[in-house]
Parts: sequence; structure tokens; C-alpha cells
Amino acid sequence: MLKMKTIRHKLILFFLLISIIPLLILGGYNIISTSKNLEKAATNNLRDKSAEKVDLIRTRLRKVENDLRFLSTSFAINNLMEAYVFDDPDEINYWSDATANMYLSFSQNNDHYKKIRYINENGQEIIRVDCDSTKSWIVDENERRNESDQLFFTNAMKLPQGEIHSSNLELELEKGAVKKPYIPLMHYATPVFDEDGATRGLVVLDLYAASFLRPFKATNSGRAILARTDGYFLAHPDTALEWGFQLGKTESTIKNEVRADLFERMAAADNGIADTGNGKIFSFSPVYYQPSDSSRYWIALVEESEDVIYAAVDSFINSLLFIIFAIGLVVFFLSSLISKSFSQPISETVEVITQIANGNLHQPKLKNTSHDEIGQLARACNKMLDGLGQLVRKAEAIADGKLGAVALEKAIKDGKSIQIAAAEQAGNEMHGLQGDLAEAFLKMLQQLKILTVQARFIASDELHHPALQHQQKGELGEAFNEMVQNLGVMAQRASDIADGKLKESSAQDQAGLHVDGVLGSAFVKMHHQLTELVYRAEAIAPGKLGSEDAE
Repeated sequence: MLKMKTIRHKLILFFLLISIIPLLILGGYNIISTSKNLEKAATNNLRDKSAEKVDLIRTRLRKVENDLRFLSTSFAINNLMEAYVFDDPDEINYWSDATANMYLSFSQNNDHYKKIRYINENGQEIIRVDCDSTKSWIVDENERRNESDQLFFTNAMKLPQGEIHSSNLELELEKGAVKKPYIPLMHYATPVFDEDGATRGLVVLDLYAASFLRPFKATNSGRAILARTDGYFLAHPDTALEWGFQLGKTESTIKNEVRADLFERMAAADNGIADTGNGKIFSFSPVYYQPSDSSRYWIALVEESEDVIYAAVDSFINSLLFIIFAIGLVVFFLSSLISKSFSQPISETVEVITQIANGNLHQPKLKNTSHDEIGQLARACNKMLDGLGQLVRKAEAIADGKLGAVALEKAIKDGKSIQIAAAEQAGNEMHGLQGDLAEAFLKMLQQLKILTVQARFIASDELHHPALQHQQKGELGEAFNEMVQNLGVMAQRASDIADGKLKESSAQDQAGLHVDGVLGSAFVKMHHQLTELVYRAEAIAPGKLGSEDAE
């Protein structure tokens, strides 16, 4: 985790924040808005998928209706009806055979019909063509049955011309029991009339329901379910749950898979999209299979997993998050480079200043040629290094005793005062340096030069040189001035002694001309002793050796 102690880390965080936060805001808004649109599109896709399944069944059933109308209005069947009107056996036989052959040809090209029949008004099969999905044939007369007791016959015979009756979708029965293997069938029938308008029977198509149930159930994902309004399954991915109303499986209903309120909506021919609550979403709608009766319909249900439905939403969110993450990495990389270009010169400057603060004044110059504030800071630091370096070198020269005393003495000998000469020389040596430190160093250097030259004059026994009369300020200057005065007094006394003026010196001592300190006290003591010797010598000279005292 980044510690926010350096400018670089702060810059990286700043760049990340100003780039990622707006991106997150925009991304969040896009996720919300786009997700809603994608979810809406996903549910619409589910609704469209359900509609496709419903249309598949409706299209198949409409074709059956059209085929039935074609067969019931064909030229052959119309002529057969006319033959019945005239009760002409030859014509009846001829057109019966012609109709049978036409139905056979039609069956051979439409193998999804198990039976194509013409049943007369008494329920007797007059023409029957069977198909087992591989071949078609005309059924012999002795195998034809009477269907007058069948419900579809009774209902269809009541219809007006042009109307169609469809039976319930059920498994084929044989002698009242479900025939095996299971064959789901539907009977489509329409009445035929003679030219007098009398009903002459029905044209019936027995439809293999598998022709639309099989493609209805086929799906790349999810489940497609077809159920009756009482909830029993007609088509289900688990075939063991189908046909419960005929096979005694009373629990095999859609009621066990959806909430009661949803089933009520389905049974009421409603349509919509619902969430099962277990990660599944389904679309339901009615499928009307009786054209003239809106109360006869099935329930089509198409179910999908939420993962499949919202895959586009999840993919979009994941893609957007990946883009945000990738941009974050790019921003982090770029901000690292940019922040390094900003912070490295500052860090180098801080390091130099820290070393200076620790007393390490010999530091390399900073290398920065930019013209921004960072470059200005580096140049200011380099200027400070130059100034400090010059001061250090001058201090080292002072420490080595290199104060330029010889040149200063020459300037004094040329007639300049010691103060002016020292000021000019120090100013030349400190040329280019500015500020309080440079000014203080200049004053110190000037004072040291004066004191050094004065010391050299003292050392060369020029105690009366005018340069020694210049008094420096401060404790060192006062002490040096006092030393010069003391040396002058002692030089004067030494001169008096050398000139034999011991009594005059003694009189001066009595007038207050004396010096303190070890050297001064010793010098005074020596002077007193010499004066005493002078007085005694003067007494001895006349011959006063103290004989009187001796006597």
C-alpha cells in the first residue's frame, strides 16, 4: 500500500483519482443504464423465443387447416359428392377411387398425417389412407371403421360449411386403451356438402402431433414446455412427465413448477414474463389450436436460466470493469512516469539540502534544464551550492592561514588605509556572493585581514605603525587593541630603559602608566629593580658606601 509521504506517491494517487473517479462514475452510470437496456433486451429475446415457439405450432396447425380445406374442396371429392346426389354407383366407385388416389399422393408428400379420411354422414370410413411416416397406403374396405361414436365426428358434423373442428391433443387409443408406443394425435375435420347443401360427411386429417411437438421442445438452452389449461404436460424435456392425464400421473402438472398465482394467469390465457425464484425466468403465452373457439388453447412456456438471459449484461459489466482496470493500470504506469519526472528533481534537491543541513557542504550540482518551477528550484539550489562552496573554500583558506596579508600590506604601504584596503580586498574575494551570510562572512573576512596585518606589523616590531591605530569592533577587536596598547606601553618603557630614563619611567608609573597581567607585572617589577639599582649606583658613585652607617 502506498504511503502518502512523498510527492511522487501523492501525484500517483492524484492522477488515479482524477482519472478513475470520473471513469467509475461514468462506468457506473453506463452499467446501470446499459444493464437496464440489456436486461430489457434479454427479456424481449426470451419473449421473442417464446413467440417463435408459439408461431411454430400455429404455423404447423394453419398448414393442417389449409391442407384440410384443400382436400375437402378438391375436384375429386366434389365430383364424388355429385355422384352421391345422383346415386350413380359407377360414378361413385370411380370418384371414390380417384379421391383415394389423390389422398394417397398427398400423403406420400406429407408424411406428418397418420390418416387421411373421408367419412360419410353415417360415420363410416369410405376412403382412408394411412401413413407410418415411411410409406403410405390405401386401407381396404374391410379394415375401415365406423366412427359415428367418436366425439370429433359428432362435433364436426354440426359445423357449417368451411368451418374446422380440431380434437384435443391425446395419445392414440386402441380398444379404449393407450396404444404403445405412444403416438400423440390430433383430429382435424371439416364437413363436406353436396350441391343441394346437404351434409355428406367429413374429411378428416389425423395429425402426428410429434411433427410440431418435437421442434417445439428442441432448444439450444433452457426448456420449452407445452401444457393443457388443467396443467398436464403435453411436451416437457422430461418425457416421463408428459401425458399425465391419460397415464394416471396426477402430480405431473405445471402447477408443481410455478406459483399458484402464475398458473392462474396462464390458465386465463394471459401472457408475460415471470421469475420462478430459483434462478430461472420464463415467458408464457396461450396457443390457440381451435380457430373458431378462443376458449380452446394450450399454455406455452419457455424457460431460461438467469445466467443465460443476463449473459450479455454480465459480459458487458465484466468488459467494462476490465476496461476500467486496464485504464487504471495505464494511468498508474503513466502517472508513475510523470510523477517520477516531477518528484525526482525535488527529491534530489531535498537530498542535497538535507546533506547541507547535516554539515556536508560539498555536494554535486543538480542536473535540471527545465524552465518550470522545478528547474528554477534546481538552479536556485545550485546557486546556493556555489555560494556555500565559495564560502567553504574561503573558510578553508582562512583555516590554512591564507588571508592575503602580503597584498594588504602592500596596499597599505601604497597609501591606503588599512580599513579601505581590507574592505576592497575582501570585496574582491567575495565577489558574486550576496545575502546576509555573505555580508557577515565579508565583515568577518575584513576583520580577520585587518587583525592579521596588525599582527604582522607587531611581529615585525612596527608597534607605532598607523595601521595599529585602527581599532576593530567586537570583543576580538577590543582585546587586540588592548594588546597593542600594552605592547606600546612596554615598548615605551623598554625604550626609556634603553635610553637610561629609568627615573622618568618611574615617575610615569606613579602617574598611572602601567599595565596589568603577568607580562606587565614582570616588566614593572623589572623596571622597579632597575630603578632601585640606579638609585644605589648613584649613591655609591660619590663614595657613600654606607661607612657612617657602619660606624
